[in-house]
Amino acid sequence: MRPIFVLTCLLLFAGVADAQVIYRCKGADGVVAVQSAPCPAGQRDLGARYYYTGTASAEALERRRQADVEMERRRRQRAVPTPRVWRPTGGDPRTSQRIQCELARSNRDRTLAAVGLRRTTDMLRQLNDAVWNACKGL
Repeated sequence: MRPIFVLTCLLLFAGVADAQVIYRCKGADGVVAVQSAPCPAGQRDLGARYYYTGTASAEALERRRQADVEMERRRRQRAVPTPRVWRPTGGDPRTSQRIQCELARSNRDRTLAAVGLRRTTDMLRQLNDAVWNACKGL
């Protein structure tokens, strides 16, 4: 109930701005805060919402676009997969090589997820060569 009250107060006192971005942050103590600035370090981002109070101006649309870019960047950071490590169960002599192969694959996947579309062909070549060298002969 309290976040709804705070959100309503923020909307009432927002002034004559065309658009407002409201961020919801959860602190280490579990308290949810509603604010107009992005969440500081150490707080979990619960998302942002846009509220419009009139016709959007060019500045308001640009602020919204920048907020969208920032939210997408944060979403991608959260979406980086954790490395999967193959655990040996038998006495196969190539166990160490299989582990190295799986580690090279997960390193490649994590790097590509973190870099996104900024990857280059040289980077792809280096990552794929590392996987090929670790996995050859399996």
